[in-house]
Formats: sequence, C-alpha cells, structure tokens
Amino acid sequence: MRLRRRLALLLGATALVPPLAAAAAWAMEVNPWAAAAASGALAAAASLALARASITRPIQRTLDLLDQGSQEIAAARYSHRLLAEQPDELGNLVTHFNDMAKGVETSNETLLAMFGDLLKEIEERERQLREAQQQILRSQRLSAIAELAAGVAHEVNNPLQGIMGNAELVSGELPEGPSKQALEEVVESARRIANVTRTLQALATAERSAHVPLELNELVRRVPDVLEAAGNGVAVQLDLSTEPHLVLGHEAALVDLVGHLVRNAVVSMDGRPLRELRLTTRRVEGQAVRLEVADTGCGIPEEHMGRLFNPFFTQNRQRRAQGLGLSLCHRIVEDHGGRISVRSEVDLGTTVSVLLPLAPSAPSLR
Repeated sequence: MRLRRRLALLLGATALVPPLAAAAAWAMEVNPWAAAAASGALAAAASLALARASITRPIQRTLDLLDQGSQEIAAARYSHRLLAEQPDELGNLVTHFNDMAKGVETSNETLLAMFGDLLKEIEERERQLREAQQQILRSQRLSAIAELAAGVAHEVNNPLQGIMGNAELVSGELPEGPSKQALEEVVESARRIANVTRTLQALATAERSAHVPLELNELVRRVPDVLEAAGNGVAVQLDLSTEPHLVLGHEAALVDLVGHLVRNAVVSMDGRPLRELRLTTRRVEGQAVRLEVADTGCGIPEEHMGRLFNPFFTQNRQRRAQGLGLSLCHRIVEDHGGRISVRSEVDLGTTVSVLLPLAPSAPSLR
C-alpha cells in the first residue's frame, strides 16, 4: 500500500513538469524573482520524474517476468519459478505466482499419478477379462470334447470288459509258459485301456459326491505322489502357509488333482540337471487360496500353451503319459468353483496355479 501511495504522488507530481517549464520561461521574461521560484519548482518536478522512472522500471520488469512465467506455465513447464528482486508488493506478487505455479505442478503430478494408476487398473481388468474369456472358451471346448470322448469310451468299455474277463479266465487255466505270459500282457493292456475310458468318463461327468470342508495343507502333505517324488531323487519343497486353509471339496478328487500336477512336473524334469519341485499355498483375494506346483523342467513352448487342457495332448515324446492329466485337473478345479492357469518358460520350468474358494466358515484376512 505504501508503494501504491508513493507511486500515485510521483505520477501526479511529474504531470506538473510541462506546465512548470512553460511558467518558468514566461517568468524569466517578466520577473527575475518569479523566474527563480519557477526554476526551483521545475527542478523539484524533474527530481520527481526521475524518481518515477526508478519505480516504473521495476514494475515493468516484474510484469515482463510474470508474462514470461505465464507463457512457461501455458507450455506445461510447471517447474518454472520467478526470482523476486525485492521484498515489497512486487516481490509478494512474484511469490504468489510461484506458489500458484507450485500448486499447478503438484496438481499435475497428482493427476499423472492417478492416470497411471487408472491405466494399470484398466490393464489388469482387461487381463482378468481375457483370462475369464479364455477360461469359458476352454471349458466349453473341453466339455464338448469330453462328452464325445466319453461316449466313445462307453462303447469301448463294454466289449473291453468281456475281453479282460475271458483273458483272465483262460490265463488262469494255462500252465506257465509263453501263452500264459501273452495273455497276461493282454490283460494288462486291457486294464490300461479301461483306465483311459474311466478318465474320459470322469471328464464328462461332474463329481456328484458331497463336498465337505478339507484342510488343503494337510491334504497336500498326504498325496502319495508327493512322497514318491521325494524318494525318486526330486528335491521337494513344501512351502505351505502356517495358517489352515479350509476348502469345500471332494477329497479323492483333490488328491487326484495334486497327484496329476506332481506327476506331470516329475515327468517334465526327466534328464534335467536340476530337479526341484515346489508346492506353495497362500491365501489370496480375501476368500480364496492359491496352490502352486512349480518345477524346473523343460518348460512349455508358447505355441503349445493354448492346447494344454485338450484331452490327449502331451509333450511326452515317449508317450509315457496319456495326455489326460491337465484335462482332468481342469474339470476337477471347475467342479470345485476354482480356476487353473499355467505359466512356463522353455528350459526354465513350469508353474501351475490353482485358485480354490475357501469354505464359508473360514475367517477372512484382515
């Protein structure tokens, strides 16, 4: 306010310079004393004019700074700041501009962070949507294939039982020798075919047994295939969480699920220098538990990932596997209201992840 009052006085005083100069010229012609007085007034007015110039220049410089700063802000260079030259009203104006620019910069950073988080959320939702769509398509495809295969298996199973029964009957009446050995091989092959037909029928038929609360960690520890893998030179690591995980399920089906995953992992590590199998359980998403079976096997090529759950698909070149394991796993997980997914890298290993809902009585995570 003091600067404004001084500025007003100076502007008013300097406005008197032209008339005072004219009056001084006239007084010199008329009266020397009056001329002296007019000259003094003229000198005072000139001093005031110089003072006015010394004040208007800082004002003009400040206005130029503000104009330049506004252009920087308009060009989205929000970190630009002005340098206050003096601690007065002009300096306060520059300080207020810098505060405004800092607020704009902070708001811009906040908006960019929110936009980045929103993009990540959109990408995650899109990924989940793609996974859900793939799960639905996979379920539909598997269901159609399984129903067809189960129909064929039913037609094969009836004559197969006759073959097995007659072969066993004749084998029991023959003495030891090549004929008896050949019939025993026939019986063994027929049993293998019978196992395949039962698996195919299981693919097309949902488990009708009542689901009961089961403790997943304890169930994993009791799976025979896990114990067998540990005894066959595979380094088995059970990274099971310390808290209990109660799931509603059919015990035999879940044991088959873990057994199939473990057997697939062990087969994939045949001939590998590092044979490690890791089973992990963790509670996730509030009311769900994730079981992961990870191996250090040969891995799965990218072009095979879309066919993993198809019946009879296998990478086993020696055909030691029927190729029904993952198909049956998919059906078991689906019957328990869960999801199954696979991630793999060639020559590094494969991780199969199974997400199962917890029993309603299980307490949620805090």
